[in-house]
Amino acid sequence: MSRPLSFFVALGAAVLVAACGTSAQPAFYRLSPSAPEHGEAGIAYTVALEPVTVPEIVDRPQMVLFATDNTVDVQEFQRWAESLKANLGRVVADNLSRELGQKLVVAYPASGGMERPDYRVWIDVQRFESRRGVSATLDAMWAVRGPGTDRRVTGRTTAVEAAGEGFEGLAAAHSRAAGRLSADIATAIRSLPAAGR
Repeated sequence: MSRPLSFFVALGAAVLVAACGTSAQPAFYRLSPSAPEHGEAGIAYTVALEPVTVPEIVDRPQMVLFATDNTVDVQEFQRWAESLKANLGRVVADNLSRELGQKLVVAYPASGGMERPDYRVWIDVQRFESRRGVSATLDAMWAVRGPGTDRRVTGRTTAVEAAGEGFEGLAAAHSRAAGRLSADIATAIRSLPAAGR
């Protein structure tokens, strides 16, 4: 005797639900501060980071692996927990506050509320490349303007950090690269006239 059509419909629905229940879940990663606390006690001043720019190829939630010079692999289930631009700006601000011993270091959009910060920082990332199990590359041009002047210090930081296995290793390597960028910017800030003196 043939089974009723409703039986096969119910069976199909059950298979679909089971398949959905075992689908891959995305994993989320973030950059983290890596600068040591230098704790330079002294005059408090403000440092504002303008919006960080990154190449469009990596300006997306998914992590992007650079397989060769001409091919990339967009990882649908390996994602940044927040906008890469926002995360990088926040991490650099945190690193700078540690390097400089200053609490008033803020990244965009919070920096937009500072009418006249003592120092203003611009960062334009040229390359943000991830090679799984190999390396993380951060290549950025930057500029710092000092207090009460139009004088700017400009520079370029190219940091290549060895990456451990897996995507967490890549995120950690990019965090170390951001730390090197932050250290270069902190050196530039120290080279400019001191605020509040």
